[in-house]
Amino acid sequence: MSEVKKRIGEILLEEGAISEENLEQAIKHKARVGGKLAEKFIELGFINEVTLLKALSKQYNVPCADLTKMKLDKAIIDRISPDLAKKHHVIPLVEKESDGRKTLFLGMWDLSNMLAISDVEFFTNSAVKPVIATISQIDAAIGLYYDDEDWVTIPPLKEKIDTIYADEIERLHDESLIERGTSEAGMASKSLMDRNVEIHAMLELLLKKGIFTKGEFEREVKHLEEKRQ
Repeated sequence: MSEVKKRIGEILLEEGAISEENLEQAIKHKARVGGKLAEKFIELGFINEVTLLKALSKQYNVPCADLTKMKLDKAIIDRISPDLAKKHHVIPLVEKESDGRKTLFLGMWDLSNMLAISDVEFFTNSAVKPVIATISQIDAAIGLYYDDEDWVTIPPLKEKIDTIYADEIERLHDESLIERGTSEAGMASKSLMDRNVEIHAMLELLLKKGIFTKGEFEREVKHLEEKRQ
């Protein structure tokens, strides 16, 4: 039986980063305004981005990236569209090929966003493996690489933590998956590509038939993602 993943609030409590009162306030704030619970801890000033980065890395057992240490290749950046990057707050970091199958390592902060991974896999025809980064670094990188905003500077992390370089991503990411030793890890390491083609075809058909709108579908996905927090 696979181990149940701890909630982000539990991890922050265990780390002493927040109090029980902080957690209750964040849950109430999320209920009022919506969004991700993880975001609420930052919005309320209980933690900073680096504290959240470390907690999410621990929750998902995925390595952290410091985008100030990486110079991203234009060919990799061009693997996804600016609209897709901005929609999901993601940035492609490195792409590897083995036995004719490509794997794209994707910088993202919300690892519960399976729609983002699904969309990027469908768009690139590559398997996607997530690498976690702060949202401020990701959004700055999007401005720098997609909008050619040369004046944009990717903000440094506010404290020193263990992060990886581009040439370490594949090795360390795979090691973290092996260490999980659960069926979840097996699912995470396996490409969703083939299944995504069928899902997208079915979705397009339902949209064309007017069963529901794209907006209704995206709202339902967002609602389900928030319930999993």
